Amino acid sequence: MGTILKQNSFFAYTTYRGEKLRKVTTDINIAKKRVDMLKGKDLLVRYNKGRNKISYFKGRITEAHRNVFVIMVFDEIFDRLSCSYSDLLCGDVAFKEIKS
Repeated sequence: MGTILKQNSFFAYTTYRGEKLRKVTTDINIAKKRVDMLKGKDLLVRYNKGRNKISYFKGRITEAHRNVFVIMVFDEIFDRLSCSYSDLLCGDVAFKEIKS
């Protein structure tokens, strides 16, 4: 049996004999509920553009639609970022709430 190495609100890694084996994902409906819960709150966002290009920035979820949600980005060249819920589940987009 594997043990859970790391867990947050969207995924967890299981280990067996010290090796990372697989990523256990949650349901897309849970991701949609989490986005709705964080809508309008300040967030720290981690965005994986691919090829080891990872960006960190502060933003706020302004819109949540059926298949995508929009993050308003603070103090960057681009002002809005559109993401799908599958980006959230596979780990390309991750965020956490900034406590005031």
